[in-house]
Amino acid sequence: KQKNDRLEIEQSIELLKTSFFSLDLIENLINLITNWYLKLRPVDLENWENEPEDWFNEEASLDWEFQIRKCAENYFQDLSIHFSEFISQFIMSKIENLNTGQLDSITKDSILSIFELSSNSISKSCNFNQLLIEYFIPQALSTDNSLNSKLIKRRVCLIINEWLDVKIEPNVRIEIYKFLLTLVSEPENDKVVKLTSIQTLKYMLDDWEFRKGDFRPFIDENVKHLLMVLDSLETIESKIFTLNTMS
Repeated sequence: KQKNDRLEIEQSIELLKTSFFSLDLIENLINLITNWYLKLRPVDLENWENEPEDWFNEEASLDWEFQIRKCAENYFQDLSIHFSEFISQFIMSKIENLNTGQLDSITKDSILSIFELSSNSISKSCNFNQLLIEYFIPQALSTDNSLNSKLIKRRVCLIINEWLDVKIEPNVRIEIYKFLLTLVSEPENDKVVKLTSIQTLKYMLDDWEFRKGDFRPFIDENVKHLLMVLDSLETIESKIFTLNTMS
Protein backbone atom coordinates (compact mmCIF):
# COMPACT_ATOMS: atom_id res chain seq x y z
CA LYS A 1 0.00 0.00 0.00
CA GLN A 2 2.80 2.40 0.85
CA LYS A 3 4.42 1.75 -2.52
CA ASN A 4 1.11 2.33 -4.30
CA ASP A 5 0.56 5.59 -2.39
CA ARG A 6 3.96 6.85 -3.46
CA LEU A 7 3.25 5.89 -7.06
CA GLU A 8 -0.07 7.74 -6.99
CA ILE A 9 1.61 10.83 -5.59
CA GLU A 10 4.28 10.75 -8.29
CA GLN A 11 1.63 10.30 -10.99
CA SER A 12 -0.40 13.19 -9.58
CA ILE A 13 2.64 15.47 -9.55
CA GLU A 14 3.44 14.56 -13.14
CA LEU A 15 -0.16 15.18 -14.16
CA LEU A 16 -0.11 18.63 -12.58
CA LYS A 17 3.19 19.49 -14.26
CA THR A 18 2.10 18.36 -17.72
CA SER A 19 -1.64 19.06 -17.81
CA PHE A 20 -2.46 21.82 -15.34
CA PHE A 21 0.62 24.05 -15.24
CA SER A 22 0.79 25.22 -18.83
CA LEU A 23 3.56 27.62 -19.85
CA ASP A 24 1.00 30.44 -20.08
CA LEU A 25 -0.21 29.72 -16.57
CA ILE A 26 3.34 29.63 -15.18
CA GLU A 27 4.16 32.94 -16.86
CA ASN A 28 0.96 34.51 -15.51
CA LEU A 29 1.71 33.21 -12.02
CA ILE A 30 5.24 34.62 -12.07
CA ASN A 31 3.99 38.00 -13.30
CA LEU A 32 1.32 37.98 -10.60
CA ILE A 33 3.86 37.15 -7.89
CA THR A 34 6.36 39.72 -9.17
CA ASN A 35 3.89 42.56 -9.70
CA TRP A 36 1.81 42.14 -6.55
CA TYR A 37 3.38 39.97 -3.86
CA LEU A 38 7.15 40.46 -4.03
CA LYS A 39 7.10 44.23 -4.19
CA LEU A 40 8.05 46.19 -1.11
CA ARG A 41 4.96 47.98 0.19
CA PRO A 42 4.74 51.65 1.16
CA VAL A 43 4.75 50.55 4.81
CA ASP A 44 8.02 48.67 4.20
CA LEU A 45 9.66 51.79 2.79
CA GLU A 46 8.27 53.87 5.66
CA ASN A 47 9.65 51.46 8.27
CA TRP A 48 12.95 51.25 6.37
CA GLU A 49 13.22 55.04 6.67
CA ASN A 50 11.91 55.53 10.20
CA GLU A 51 12.98 52.34 11.99
CA PRO A 52 15.81 50.90 9.86
CA GLU A 53 17.31 48.57 12.45
CA ASP A 54 13.96 47.08 13.47
CA TRP A 55 12.96 46.64 9.82
CA PHE A 56 16.25 44.94 8.93
CA ASN A 57 16.04 42.59 11.91
CA GLU A 58 12.43 41.73 11.10
CA GLU A 59 13.27 41.00 7.45
CA ALA A 60 16.24 38.86 8.46
CA SER A 61 14.29 36.77 10.95
CA LEU A 62 10.84 36.32 9.44
CA ASP A 63 9.73 32.76 8.73
CA TRP A 64 7.90 32.37 5.44
CA GLU A 65 4.66 31.18 7.07
CA PHE A 66 3.96 34.52 8.75
CA GLN A 67 4.18 37.08 5.96
CA ILE A 68 2.61 37.25 2.52
CA ARG A 69 5.79 38.32 0.72
CA LYS A 70 7.75 35.49 2.30
CA CYS A 71 5.03 33.00 1.34
CA ALA A 72 5.16 34.29 -2.24
CA GLU A 73 8.95 33.86 -2.26
CA ASN A 74 8.58 30.28 -1.07
CA TYR A 75 5.92 29.52 -3.69
CA PHE A 76 8.04 31.03 -6.45
CA GLN A 77 10.99 28.86 -5.43
CA ASP A 78 8.77 25.77 -5.75
CA LEU A 79 7.77 26.86 -9.25
CA SER A 80 11.37 27.54 -10.24
CA ILE A 81 12.44 24.06 -9.14
CA HIS A 82 9.72 22.19 -11.03
CA PHE A 83 9.76 24.35 -14.17
CA SER A 84 13.38 25.43 -14.21
CA GLU A 85 13.92 25.33 -17.98
CA PHE A 86 11.07 27.70 -18.81
CA ILE A 87 11.60 29.93 -15.77
CA SER A 88 15.31 30.28 -16.53
CA GLN A 89 14.57 31.78 -19.96
CA PHE A 90 11.80 33.94 -18.52
CA ILE A 91 13.96 35.38 -15.73
CA MET A 92 16.96 36.10 -17.95
CA SER A 93 14.66 37.91 -20.36
CA LYS A 94 13.37 40.03 -17.46
CA ILE A 95 16.91 40.85 -16.35
CA GLU A 96 17.94 41.88 -19.88
CA ASN A 97 15.02 44.33 -20.04
CA LEU A 98 15.57 45.92 -16.63
CA ASN A 99 17.18 49.07 -18.01
CA THR A 100 14.56 49.95 -20.59
CA GLY A 101 13.62 53.03 -18.56
CA GLN A 102 9.97 52.00 -18.29
CA LEU A 103 10.17 50.32 -14.88
CA ASP A 104 10.00 52.02 -11.50
CA SER A 105 12.46 51.22 -8.72
CA ILE A 106 10.09 48.97 -6.76
CA THR A 107 9.30 46.86 -9.83
CA LYS A 108 13.00 46.51 -10.66
CA ASP A 109 13.63 45.34 -7.11
CA SER A 110 10.90 42.68 -7.33
CA ILE A 111 12.30 41.40 -10.65
CA LEU A 112 15.76 41.16 -9.13
CA SER A 113 14.23 39.26 -6.23
CA ILE A 114 13.05 36.44 -8.51
CA PHE A 115 16.61 36.12 -9.81
CA GLU A 116 17.79 36.00 -6.20
CA LEU A 117 15.34 33.20 -5.43
CA SER A 118 16.26 31.11 -8.49
CA SER A 119 19.83 30.11 -7.65
CA ASN A 120 19.02 26.40 -7.29
CA SER A 121 17.15 26.16 -10.58
CA ILE A 122 18.84 28.44 -13.15
CA SER A 123 22.50 28.35 -12.10
CA LYS A 124 23.39 25.98 -14.94
CA SER A 125 21.91 28.26 -17.57
CA CYS A 126 23.58 31.53 -16.60
CA ASN A 127 27.09 32.68 -15.80
CA PHE A 128 26.56 34.20 -12.36
CA ASN A 129 30.19 35.26 -11.95
CA GLN A 130 30.02 37.29 -15.14
CA LEU A 131 26.59 38.73 -14.33
CA LEU A 132 27.72 39.82 -10.90
CA ILE A 133 30.91 41.53 -12.09
CA GLU A 134 29.58 43.05 -15.30
CA TYR A 135 26.01 43.89 -14.34
CA PHE A 136 24.84 43.62 -10.72
CA ILE A 137 27.75 45.27 -8.88
CA PRO A 138 28.17 48.10 -11.47
CA GLN A 139 24.43 48.75 -11.29
CA ALA A 140 24.55 48.95 -7.51
CA LEU A 141 27.47 51.37 -7.56
CA SER A 142 26.30 53.60 -10.42
CA THR A 143 22.72 54.41 -9.45
CA ASP A 144 22.13 58.03 -8.47
CA ASN A 145 18.44 58.10 -7.56
CA SER A 146 18.12 57.83 -3.79
CA LEU A 147 15.37 55.17 -3.63
CA ASN A 148 16.71 53.15 -6.56
CA SER A 149 20.22 53.31 -5.13
CA LYS A 150 19.43 51.84 -1.75
CA LEU A 151 17.03 49.26 -3.17
CA ILE A 152 19.54 47.84 -5.65
CA LYS A 153 22.44 47.92 -3.19
CA ARG A 154 20.42 45.91 -0.70
CA ARG A 155 19.13 43.55 -3.37
CA VAL A 156 22.56 42.77 -4.83
CA CYS A 157 23.72 41.82 -1.33
CA LEU A 158 20.72 39.49 -0.98
CA ILE A 159 21.44 37.99 -4.39
CA ILE A 160 25.00 37.22 -3.28
CA ASN A 161 23.64 35.58 -0.12
CA GLU A 162 21.42 33.22 -2.10
CA TRP A 163 23.94 32.46 -4.85
CA LEU A 164 26.90 31.66 -2.60
CA ASP A 165 26.18 27.94 -3.03
CA VAL A 166 26.86 28.40 -6.73
CA LYS A 167 30.54 28.15 -7.62
CA ILE A 168 31.92 31.68 -7.24
CA GLU A 169 35.41 32.15 -8.59
CA PRO A 170 38.14 33.37 -6.16
CA ASN A 171 38.72 36.56 -8.15
CA VAL A 172 34.99 37.29 -8.03
CA ARG A 173 34.98 36.82 -4.25
CA ILE A 174 37.67 39.49 -4.01
CA GLU A 175 35.44 41.86 -6.01
CA ILE A 176 32.60 41.07 -3.62
CA TYR A 177 34.81 42.00 -0.66
CA LYS A 178 35.59 45.33 -2.36
CA PHE A 179 31.90 45.92 -3.05
CA LEU A 180 30.85 45.18 0.53
CA LEU A 181 33.58 47.41 1.92
CA THR A 182 32.33 50.24 -0.30
CA LEU A 183 28.79 49.81 1.00
CA VAL A 184 29.74 49.73 4.67
CA SER A 185 32.16 52.67 4.40
CA GLU A 186 30.22 55.23 2.33
CA PRO A 187 28.51 57.77 4.62
CA GLU A 188 25.52 58.19 2.28
CA ASN A 189 24.48 54.56 2.69
CA ASP A 190 21.80 54.13 5.33
CA LYS A 191 21.63 51.59 8.13
CA VAL A 192 19.63 49.01 6.16
CA VAL A 193 22.17 48.99 3.33
CA LYS A 194 25.09 48.79 5.75
CA LEU A 195 23.52 46.05 7.89
CA THR A 196 22.65 44.05 4.77
CA SER A 197 26.23 44.35 3.54
CA ILE A 198 27.41 43.14 6.97
CA GLN A 199 25.01 40.22 6.69
CA THR A 200 26.49 39.31 3.30
CA LEU A 201 30.01 39.62 4.68
CA LYS A 202 29.08 37.17 7.44
CA TYR A 203 27.73 34.74 4.81
CA MET A 204 31.02 35.07 2.92
CA LEU A 205 33.14 34.47 6.04
CA ASP A 206 31.08 31.43 7.07
CA ASP A 207 31.12 29.88 3.59
CA TRP A 208 33.05 26.64 3.02
CA GLU A 209 34.95 28.27 0.15
CA PHE A 210 36.23 31.15 2.31
CA ARG A 211 39.98 31.74 1.95
CA LYS A 212 41.72 33.77 4.64
CA GLY A 213 44.45 34.92 2.28
CA ASP A 214 41.95 36.52 -0.11
CA PHE A 215 40.24 38.42 2.70
CA ARG A 216 43.37 39.47 4.60
CA PRO A 217 43.89 42.78 2.65
CA PHE A 218 40.39 43.86 3.66
CA ILE A 219 40.48 43.03 7.38
CA ASP A 220 41.72 46.33 8.80
CA GLU A 221 39.36 48.53 6.79
CA ASN A 222 36.41 46.26 7.52
CA VAL A 223 37.08 46.27 11.26
CA LYS A 224 37.43 50.07 11.20
CA HIS A 225 34.11 50.63 9.45
CA LEU A 226 32.25 47.89 11.32
CA LEU A 227 33.22 49.63 14.55
CA MET A 228 31.87 52.89 13.14
CA VAL A 229 28.60 51.19 12.20
CA LEU A 230 28.47 49.57 15.64
CA ASP A 231 28.80 52.97 17.27
CA SER A 232 25.83 54.26 15.26
CA LEU A 233 23.48 51.39 16.10
CA GLU A 234 20.74 51.66 18.71
CA THR A 235 19.22 48.20 19.16
CA ILE A 236 20.91 45.41 21.08
CA GLU A 237 20.00 42.91 18.35
CA SER A 238 21.79 44.92 15.65
CA LYS A 239 24.83 45.42 17.83
CA ILE A 240 25.09 41.70 18.65
CA PHE A 241 24.68 40.86 14.96
CA THR A 242 27.53 43.20 14.01
CA LEU A 243 29.78 41.95 16.81
CA ASN A 244 29.15 38.35 15.74
CA THR A 245 30.30 39.22 12.24
CA MET A 246 33.46 40.84 13.60
CA SER A 247 34.24 37.81 15.74
